Amino acid sequence: MKPNNIMLAGVLGLGLVSAAHAVDGKLAITGLVTDTACVVTGAGTDIPVSLGTVNRAAFTADGAPVANLGFDIAVTNCAQNSAVVVRFNGTQLPGSAGLIQLNPITDSATGVAIGLYEESGAPIPLNTNSLPQQTDGTGAALLKYTAAYVAPSAAAVVSGNVSATADFTIINP
Repeated sequence: MKPNNIMLAGVLGLGLVSAAHAVDGKLAITGLVTDTACVVTGAGTDIPVSLGTVNRAAFTADGAPVANLGFDIAVTNCAQNSAVVVRFNGTQLPGSAGLIQLNPITDSATGVAIGLYEESGAPIPLNTNSLPQQTDGTGAALLKYTAAYVAPSAAAVVSGNVSATADFTIINP
């Protein structure tokens, strides 16, 4: 190849590469660095929630919570008199509206998942923030929620053991 042809091929190649790198948008990243961070107190960071034993016949309506049990997450060291939200993360039951899928264990129940709810009963889908709750003048709060068994199809419930897990993150903007 002649030197001019080599240079022409190089220039054309650069033009093709730059055309593939068009700008479609940009990220506008913001955040906050703070001296305070909420601390989970009391029972520790692992909070046991035992929904107990429920008869399969209790599942009478598709998607209805059964055996609601309240649980608390106590936090301190948050910003004073500020909003706190919790984001529950876990494995979502496929096709559900944010229900926690059961862990695969021996003799596991089937057709059942776990729902998380605000104290008011409003559902908290996985991977979304709960409604804000307020800290007091010392930066503490007792965040109140409930958990319940939920059967997307009540007729499909099969008796067995139940185990599920969800991580949570405290967000104090």
